[in-house]
Amino acid sequence: MFRTSNGQPYDTPVKFVIGLSGKCYAVLPNEWEAEDYMKEFGGARLDCLNGFFNGVLLQETLGM
Repeated sequence: MFRTSNGQPYDTPVKFVIGLSGKCYAVLPNEWEAEDYMKEFGGARLDCLNGFFNGVLLQETLGM
């Protein structure tokens, strides 16, 4: 459970997947929740998964 930008807590289904590049992503239902997730827990950037910018790249490493 994490909080939205207005401070209200809510449950959001988060699915963790390994992308084609071999990197780990947190996939959320839509772009707004992905942005809130990235602000709350951190992340390298938003990426497009399933046709929407709803994937948060959890860790980006150099040289991989």
